[in-house]
Amino acid sequence: MTETTSQEAAGRRNGRRAASSRQVTSQLSASLPVLEVDDIPQQAGIPVIIFDHMTKVYPAQPNKPALHDISLQIDAGEFVFLVGHSGSGKTTLLRVLAGIAPPTSGRATLRGRDLREIPDGRRARMLAFLAQEEHTDLPFTARDVLLLARGVGLSDWRPYRRADHEAVEALAQQWELTGLLDRTLQDMSGGERKRVLLARTFAQDTAIIVLDEPTNHLD
Repeated sequence: MTETTSQEAAGRRNGRRAASSRQVTSQLSASLPVLEVDDIPQQAGIPVIIFDHMTKVYPAQPNKPALHDISLQIDAGEFVFLVGHSGSGKTTLLRVLAGIAPPTSGRATLRGRDLREIPDGRRARMLAFLAQEEHTDLPFTARDVLLLARGVGLSDWRPYRRADHEAVEALAQQWELTGLLDRTLQDMSGGERKRVLLARTFAQDTAIIVLDEPTNHLD
């Protein structure tokens, strides 16, 4: 392969990645709902997310904090992008926000309430999280994944409504999943599976969306 051909191929890959990024950004730019979740309504004048001198240490590396003394606040309607080299703590910060990795010290609050005090189901109705890598051995189809996301955080099981099925069909159109809805995730390429998982975060219908490398594996 000549240098020119190699440069052209790299340019095409970068162009596809840029298009994928624009698609994700355009979905996020759409009007997202502002949800009032039981006893955790949005309080006027209080940022939606606050990290207050927050530190996270993993037991395997007690002398090397993954995050140290982080202070940050995010207000309603803001788009925040984390940029940094590998190992700088970006994923850890998002995992703290998603309630997966509680802080070792300091505070992390969501709508004025300590994240550690918010039950998992209730938090799932406030915030949707897409991890950098997700795997499952269960034979879920894309349709299963999107429908399950529609019921995340509900205290009681209920049958799927017409609105749930309509939302799934709309998301399938937006994320080019129409031909994939009845295929299992194991039978998909990495890019197809990533599109399903991205659509799942929007199917969850939350006011806050947290994405860790959302365009990874996308063409």
